[in-house]
Amino acid sequence: GGGPASPPTCCLKCPGGVCTATCNKQLLKEIFAKMYAANAGRIQKLQSFIKANKKRIATSESRVEKLVDMEKNAYNKMKQLLRWSDDNIAMKIRVKEDAVGPRGDMGP
Repeated sequence: GGGPASPPTCCLKCPGGVCTATCNKQLLKEIFAKMYAANAGRIQKLQSFIKANKKRIATSESRVEKLVDMEKNAYNKMKQLLRWSDDNIAMKIRVKEDAVGPRGDMGP
């Protein structure tokens, strides 16, 4: 529309065409309702984006927790394997020393 917007009907009822507080409130309500209606689609999209992102964040956080657990478990398993390996080597050395004598010298 061209030219200045015609004053809303409530203002015409106000004394001397000056809007009262009540009329101003009504105007604001109408303006915001129009803005909201015009942007309803966009607002809905944003809300669904926010929801999707919250889900994504939650998923990522639980993945991180799982990874940390896996790392701890792997570390503990490695420690256990190393302990077994050390024990195994020590036993092999003992068996060999018993059979052959220390450092490959002939046993008794």
